[in-house]
Amino acid sequence: MIRLLDRLAQKMVLEIDHLMIDDPMIDDADFEGVNPTVWVKGNAAALDRLDSKAGSLLTHISMMLAAATFMISAADTSDVERVIIGLELVCYLFLALICVRCLRFVDLPLAGTGGLGRIDEQLRLEVRRRSLLLNIAIRWMFLITFVFMLSVLVHIFL
Repeated sequence: MIRLLDRLAQKMVLEIDHLMIDDPMIDDADFEGVNPTVWVKGNAAALDRLDSKAGSLLTHISMMLAAATFMISAADTSDVERVIIGLELVCYLFLALICVRCLRFVDLPLAGTGGLGRIDEQLRLEVRRRSLLLNIAIRWMFLITFVFMLSVLVHIFL
């Protein structure tokens, strides 16, 4: 299941959402002369920052899921509103999966399987992947929250 989600995320990053993301590629020439130990520590710090952002997004998602569930269960909610809010719930759950993917533990390869260069390559790839996934999640979170806000306003005033 995790590999399937990784494939879906990579496909989404590479093909579907290319218009919404700035150029994510980092040339290896940018890292010439950089001490590999410093780069590994920098990757670890970047992963920590990405983890905190993913955790914050999950907090927002949980509050929005609670509010949307409350609106669906309200007696005066019309069928059309229930369908729209149900779609928003599914979108929020998909974003929660992306955020949980960004919180996944990274297991470093054994030292005898390529050394520091392989660790550096895998960490760099994981930092890129997580930052791209979080950028997508933040953009879609804004859109879905805005639609939910409009749904609430329509429900209150109509």
